[in-house]
Amino acid sequence: MSGSPATVHRNGRAKEPRCDRPIPRSSPHLSFEARRDPLAAYSLLRPGRRNAIRYLGPAFFTKFLYFAGGGDPHHRSLILDSRVASTLRTHGWDSLRAGGNRPAATYSRYTELIARWSSELGCRGDVIEMWLFDSRIAGAGH
Repeated sequence: MSGSPATVHRNGRAKEPRCDRPIPRSSPHLSFEARRDPLAAYSLLRPGRRNAIRYLGPAFFTKFLYFAGGGDPHHRSLILDSRVASTLRTHGWDSLRAGGNRPAATYSRYTELIARWSSELGCRGDVIEMWLFDSRIAGAGH
């Protein structure tokens, strides 16, 4: 079937997502960790400097972590993709890496920043994250 993982080509070869090394035993509880502790969940998916699952990087798996929260307004796992990161860099977060290879400590600082803004502004963190995402689109002239 066209578009299935087996037929998607990346870097000139057919690729399927696979684990480069065993995912920690706590991975069945990943959605629980995503709700309880964003840093722990992020660290499960990006231990050290590599992704636990090849081709499943931070921009995508932070979406998984966000949706694992199921709409809970106190959920602190937020999406951090290139658009959000670009907006944050535009507004002065100079240490935020551009390439998407962000360590767990960066994600932790991001969720703490959004939690602080959420408290100060009296709105949900995902509303701020969506503003950051949309601001990048608006700033690009789309």
